Amino acid sequence: MSRLFSAQSRFVLVIVGWLSLIACGFGALAAYASTPGAVGEAPSTWPSDDTSGMQRAVDTHTVVLAVHPRCPCTRATINELERTLARADEQPTIYALIFEPNPDDPSHVDESFARTRIAERLGSLPGVVMIADPGSEIAKRFGALTSGHTLVYDASGSLVFTGGLTPTRSHEGPNTGTASLNELLNGRSAIADQTPVYGCPLCSECPDVALDVCSKSEELP
Repeated sequence: MSRLFSAQSRFVLVIVGWLSLIACGFGALAAYASTPGAVGEAPSTWPSDDTSGMQRAVDTHTVVLAVHPRCPCTRATINELERTLARADEQPTIYALIFEPNPDDPSHVDESFARTRIAERLGSLPGVVMIADPGSEIAKRFGALTSGHTLVYDASGSLVFTGGLTPTRSHEGPNTGTASLNELLNGRSAIADQTPVYGCPLCSECPDVALDVCSKSEELP
């Protein structure tokens, strides 16, 4: 009888331990999903010097979107952007800054790095101008250090929104960033002028596990 009880106790302990590990794993994933990425200081007015040929629109909003083409989190950003554009009264000018490693970066193989389904999908949206951004040099000038960072400048060149368009990493749904962009593109004031950005870092040397995971997730040309 004691042996049976002992065996049952060990079984229960194993099950409890297994469930605890699963709970810890889900907890870690949830914490990671809700942890925003790094952001820099965004210029309060449109840069007056040359920005790789990017011209600010004078009769509409200008949107700058920084993108890591191999970041799965950014799919959610693109979906949110697409839905917002579909119900917008205004068609903004949108510059998509597509990160790719510098030619001397060890992670640079060839120009196919940025030829992913994510980039292709983004390029199919109305008003989007795709701009290669080796080393994310242009993005850094706008304070964008994380994929999905979106900045909106009004017709006078003033920054009216900076932040992300998703509620957490890789998740779509109601969020302040998308709601603010929707308000701006429909002639109203943004709900908030700044929101957290959820996505992968826009640099090869960033110590973030997401970059390594994402760099292997979009290998298709």
